[in-house]
Order: sequence, then C-alpha cells, then structure tokens
Amino acid sequence: MNTEHAPLMKREPTRTCVGCGQHDAASALVRLVLGLPDAHAPEIAFDLAGGSFGRGAHVHARPDCLANAPRGLRRSFRRDLGVDGAELGRRLVRACD
Repeated sequence: MNTEHAPLMKREPTRTCVGCGQHDAASALVRLVLGLPDAHAPEIAFDLAGGSFGRGAHVHARPDCLANAPRGLRRSFRRDLGVDGAELGRRLVRACD
C-alpha cells in the first residue's frame, strides 16, 4: 500500500468581472472599492494592493470590460455612481502611476 499522498494543490479564489460577467482568477482582475467620503458622493477607487476594507467589485483591466463596468457596478453597489467606462479607465491609469 502506497502511503504517500500527493501534495494538496491550493486553488486560487475566483471572482466575477462586473464588465463581462466571466469568472476568472482573482489575480487576473482588479478590485474596485466603494468609499463614502460623504453620503451624497460615493467614491469608487481601485484597490491594487488588495488591502482595502469594505464592499468591493472586480473587473478585468481591459477596455471592453471597463466600458461595460458601470452597469455591473450599479448592480453590485446598488446605487448609481455617476461614472462611465472612460472615467474608470482614467482612474485605473492614475492608480497604477
């Protein structure tokens, strides 16, 4: 009888992109978090380091997913954030700098 066991493979968590709806590894997506500087103007920000607390959503860093993300963000956060795909792209570029 062989008593050796194969090492357990760690499976990476999967998330759903709010832009395209596809499931993917969490490392293949960027996380967006909702911060509330005041109740009237919720702020959406990219959490590239992965350390932010709070409600989040995930999106692929691709132009087509960012363009479709506002609709998915409205569903995820249950509010209109007043941001379009082009603005999300600009915020992602600023967050990466």
